[in-house]
Amino acid sequence: MKRLLKYLPNIVYIFLMLLSIEIGYRIMMGQMNIQMPDLLKEKPEKLYTVSSIDPIKVGKKLTDTVIYTFEATDIDNWVFFDFSRGSVIPGVTNQSAPESWDLAFSRANIASNWGDKSKKGQVSVAKLGTTDFDSLTQVPEDSKFIKNISPPPVPDSNNANLEKWYKYSFWDHYLKSHKNVFIIKTAEGNYAKMQVINFYCKKEEKRISSCYTMQYVYQGNGSKSFVKDASESRG
Repeated sequence: MKRLLKYLPNIVYIFLMLLSIEIGYRIMMGQMNIQMPDLLKEKPEKLYTVSSIDPIKVGKKLTDTVIYTFEATDIDNWVFFDFSRGSVIPGVTNQSAPESWDLAFSRANIASNWGDKSKKGQVSVAKLGTTDFDSLTQVPEDSKFIKNISPPPVPDSNNANLEKWYKYSFWDHYLKSHKNVFIIKTAEGNYAKMQVINFYCKKEEKRISSCYTMQYVYQGNGSKSFVKDASESRG
C-alpha cells in the first residue's frame, strides 16, 4: 500500500495529462470541423482487375465510356497512358516520343506530357468543379487548361490541376479520389474527359494500392463534343 501511495502522484499526473490531451483533441476536432472517417464508406465499393495492354488507334471517332485499370506501383518507373490508343504504352521512356502518350502515373503522382523542345506533343489539363461524369456533354467554354510548368528531365506532377486529385486519410493512410472530372487536351490536340474512380484494384483476390481505375471518353475528331452524332450512332 505504501508503495502505491508513493507512486500515486505520478499516476495522477499521467492521468491528468492524458485527460487534458483528450479534451484538447476533442476541442480541436470541434473547432476544425473534423470528423473521424467512416472507413466502410471511404473504401471503394468495387475493385476492378487490371486491364489488358492493347494500344490500338481509335481514329477520328468518339469512344464509348471506357473503364480502364492499370498498376503504377513502381516509384522509379512511370506508367504512360495514351487516350488515342486507349491503353498504357509499354516501352516508352521518360523523354522519347512525346507524341505517343498523354498522362504519366507513378504511385499517387500524375503528370501531363510536356512535349518536346518545340512543344510538340504537349498536353494541357482542366479540372472541372463537377463530379457528374455522365452529364458532361462537351468541353466547357470556361475550362482553365494548365500545362506542365517546364519540361523536367523525368516526369513530374507539376501540373497544378493534377496535384490534388485525391484526399488522404491520416488514420489509415488511405487515398480516395475527389472524383473531379478532368478535360485532357491530348498530344494530338483532341479532347478527352476523364475521372479517376479509385486508387486500388484487385489482384490475386487481394486489394493493392497504386492501381488506378479511371473512366474516360475520348473524342478523336478534334471537336469539343462528347455526344455521338447520328452517323456515329448508326455505326
